[in-house]
Amino acid sequence: MSAEGEMKTEATKQEVQTGQSEPVAPGGPEPDHNADKVNKGGAVPEDSQPIIVDKPDAETARQEMDTDKPKIDEPIAALTLYGFILVMSFVVMVEASIECDRANNCSDERGWAVTVSVISIICTGVAIALEMYTDVCSDIIGVIFAFFLLLLWSGGAGVLTFRAPFTATGNGYFASWLAWFASAYLVYSESPFLKRRVSEVFSAYVL
Repeated sequence: MSAEGEMKTEATKQEVQTGQSEPVAPGGPEPDHNADKVNKGGAVPEDSQPIIVDKPDAETARQEMDTDKPKIDEPIAALTLYGFILVMSFVVMVEASIECDRANNCSDERGWAVTVSVISIICTGVAIALEMYTDVCSDIIGVIFAFFLLLLWSGGAGVLTFRAPFTATGNGYFASWLAWFASAYLVYSESPFLKRRVSEVFSAYVL
């Protein structure tokens, strides 16, 4: 072997002993320094190990989002609607009494206005008491109350505002229709089946 070959062999041995990789030819792959470190120490350094981050699944993320949203308690919502219908019923009763005194007659449509408002006051008063002190109104009884009030005010608002005595816009006119709308929304909130069907129709034809 020539002297030049012996010098190259000696230089290569020194590079291997010191941990240096062989020179790379132009255009060739770069040396893997991590592989040298693994061969020397037996483990990959911490700075070169991949960092694994735990990602929450879709269900967990959705539950966290739902907990952040403000929720309306169903009994409180029902109490609010019953209370609103009760107030509107008082307004209709007062306006109907005024119309009876003005006409000196409390029969026919005027008598119907008084009847509807008094029945509504009694019904909503009982429903509020049941909502506050028992759990009866949270089941089928609540649905019955809601449908009864809707039917009552459908006949009440229809007759009182289209025939007499609240054909002109005023307190009695607006109170009658507000009581009807509140009763309709009460039916929606108290009936899980109806609420589910409305959501399905809204999702299918609106969204």
